[in-house]
Amino acid sequence: MNFNEFLATAAAALATQFPGVRSSKPHRGRFTLDELGAMSQAAPALRVALWEISGVTEVSGGLKDIACRFSLAVVTGDTKGLPREEAANNLVEALCVWLPGQTFGHDAAHGAQAVTARNLYDSGKAGSRVQLWEVTWRQTLRLGSDLWAEGTMPSELYAGFSPEIGADHEPDYDLVTGEDGDA
Repeated sequence: MNFNEFLATAAAALATQFPGVRSSKPHRGRFTLDELGAMSQAAPALRVALWEISGVTEVSGGLKDIACRFSLAVVTGDTKGLPREEAANNLVEALCVWLPGQTFGHDAAHGAQAVTARNLYDSGKAGSRVQLWEVTWRQTLRLGSDLWAEGTMPSELYAGFSPEIGADHEPDYDLVTGEDGDA
């Protein structure tokens, strides 16, 4: 898994969880009010982005735990019988309930935590006829090359006796076998 795969999976999981949303996609970065015009046609819409990396911790096998913060833009518009403000409040509430603990189906992702939401409504952008909220959360992703991944384990084990060890003495090594004679 990498960041791009995680974002694509998160966007797909959000689309599945919230089928009334017309569009759920990864986004280049934090969503700004200047982007509202382009989004008004896709509302209700979700845009998920990697916002910040706040730490990297070494783990075994060449893997790293990367502490991330993700940003989710929630964009709603007016529909018959449901003003954009109410639609946004409903969607943000549902996200705040659903997001904590989410891994979006990735074994390498720790559960989402520290969910926050803030209303980014700007009366100067009221002509766009959309409501914008930002939902953020922290999530640690375990990434990197796993030294013990399938296919990287040796199929045979050899032993040498000190001091005759190392590359110059490989022909002197003995194949270690099990009780039944299999390596």
